Amino acid sequence: MTTTAPPPGAHLGLTWRALTAADVDTAAELASRAEAVDRSLHPFTRGRIEGLLLSPGTEPERDSLAGFDGAGVLRAAGLLQAESSHPRVMLWATLDPAWRGRGVGRALLGWQEGRAREILMAASGRRGRIGVLVDEHLADRRRMCVAAGYAPTRTVQNLERALSGDEPPTAPGASGPAGVRIVGWSPAAGDGARAVHDVAFDRVAAQDPQIWSGLLRRLRPAWSFVAIDGAEVVGFVISSHDPQDGHGRVAYSDLLAVRPDRAGAGIGRALLTTALHAYSADDMDVARLDVDARNPARDLYAGFGYRLRGSGVLYSIEL
Repeated sequence: MTTTAPPPGAHLGLTWRALTAADVDTAAELASRAEAVDRSLHPFTRGRIEGLLLSPGTEPERDSLAGFDGAGVLRAAGLLQAESSHPRVMLWATLDPAWRGRGVGRALLGWQEGRAREILMAASGRRGRIGVLVDEHLADRRRMCVAAGYAPTRTVQNLERALSGDEPPTAPGASGPAGVRIVGWSPAAGDGARAVHDVAFDRVAAQDPQIWSGLLRRLRPAWSFVAIDGAEVVGFVISSHDPQDGHGRVAYSDLLAVRPDRAGAGIGRALLTTALHAYSADDMDVARLDVDARNPARDLYAGFGYRLRGSGVLYSIEL
């Protein structure tokens, strides 16, 4: 670990080192043990761990930490995910239920914060934020964040809708509002979608290359669509599916965006209708998505029959 942030003390009973690609299966086993207790909204499946650990721009040798007991069993793991455009560093961690209540979680959070401060200090002249997203029902972890000096800054709602098989039969290529066409995803259309993404989320600097590349890695082309007016892309929806998610046959709408100057014209509704039809056609049971609790798009989703499944709270430290 080429970082000056000290690892948790030996008195906690674990030996610490950085995670490597060879640890993905072991980390997934640890996450499965934790998930049996936590019932997370977004469980750490093998695919999600691999995505965090091996994504471009991530440096596991410096930005991860794993704690092993005397028998060599992985009991705790933490990762950092830097988002340079904010700048922000997100902290992710999982802890074996049998090792909770011993101070391991607090110590791991302390190491992550120290490493995050190093990353943000390297971005000279820029303010930064350290963030931890915690499911609302995980009261112990929320209290730990508050005790460590983190403040709640945002609530993200996880919504779901049952797929009955009788979703509106909107097909790719059909005309949307005012002649807008909804077409299937393609690399060429993806370039236009990226431009919409950058404009739509410019206020929060969400056009981070790592965020976009992460969306594309998860993207399922048959469920992802763009809205085209003439030759211009004016909106898109990106969808994904994690087959290792233990919550059943779930289709995720990872991101839906419409160019701001075309908002309110029904383009988002047309995109979501098309995506729901695609999910149902592939025999998915449930459609899910995440939305900021302050986002007026919640009204759109409620109109489609989405209901609140749970919420996550973003805890932050501003530097």
